[in-house]
This record gives sequence, structure tokens and C-alpha cells, in this order.
Amino acid sequence: LEVADDARGVDIDADPDALQSMVDNVIDNAIRYTPAGGHVTVAVTRPAPDRLGVDVVDDGPGLDAEGRARAFDRFWRGDAHEQPGSGLGLAIVDQVVRRHGGDVRLDPAPIGTGLAVRITLPARGVGA
Repeated sequence: LEVADDARGVDIDADPDALQSMVDNVIDNAIRYTPAGGHVTVAVTRPAPDRLGVDVVDDGPGLDAEGRARAFDRFWRGDAHEQPGSGLGLAIVDQVVRRHGGDVRLDPAPIGTGLAVRITLPARGVGA
């Protein structure tokens, strides 16, 4: 877990249970699809004065452009059918983020293979 200094002490107006579900789903997916010995990084950032960012990056197999475009579709599971699940996790994440006035996108991980889930939410407060 990495927390940027300017992200500390920042407030967001949100439903804590919904945010917990959002974070649980993103981190669960990252762990589930990262092979043994792999890495999952969670970073809390301040991408803009009025935004708080949560990035979850793994070094699993990632998704191609088509998979990233469809990953928020309900019940879509891609090629990873050997993993348990219903295909609702990222659809729930998308719904929670949008309900809170935020944005979520999927990018290739910055280094090597993997997936980067990038969430931004409206924030207030000055940070540390």
C-alpha cells in the first residue's frame, strides 16, 4: 500500500459500505488473477486538488483492449473461466464509482504484464 502525502487527510462524501465493496472487488480480482509470487500494489493518490485516486496494479495476465472494453459488463468473465466468480465484480465497481461521481478505467500495467485499475473520486480537504 502506498499513500501519497497529499492524499492523507482528504475527505470524500461517500457511502462507506459501497466503497468497501468497491475496494474489496478490485483487490480480490487483482489477487485472484495474479500468479503465486506476483505482486499487487494499491496506491492512494491526489491526481487533482478535487480528486482522490485509488490505483490497484497487478502483474497477472492482464486484459487486451477488447477485454478492458468489456470488463465492466455484467457477467462478462473473459477467458479466465477457471477462476471462481460471477463476472459481477467490476460491474459493481463501475456502478459504485459512478454513483459517487467518480471515474474508473482499466489500463495495461505500466511495467510488463498485468492490469491497472484506476479510480478517481471527488474529494475535499487539503491533505497533509
